[in-house]
Amino acid sequence: MKVSPVPAYHDTLASALSAVASNMVAREIVAIDNNGREWHDAFCFGGVAYGSNKNSDFPISIKGKATRKWGHVNVWRETNGRYEVNFYIL
Repeated sequence: MKVSPVPAYHDTLASALSAVASNMVAREIVAIDNNGREWHDAFCFGGVAYGSNKNSDFPISIKGKATRKWGHVNVWRETNGRYEVNFYIL
């Protein structure tokens, strides 16, 4: 089953993070405990200021199997208020 990529642009931060979470569930990707922090904690406090970005990097397991790979979420907030999200695995 082919999973569609995360849509790039969102009107709200919640929508952007929800799209990443849905994509992770569809691909059976689970964030592994990262010192008691969740992957989305980086975005929860303070939001993302206009014209800036925030990142979150976290270890993952795929389809129940441990990996040495990490998930990376980057969220940019444009000066017009829209959010651009990028989710990738390395």
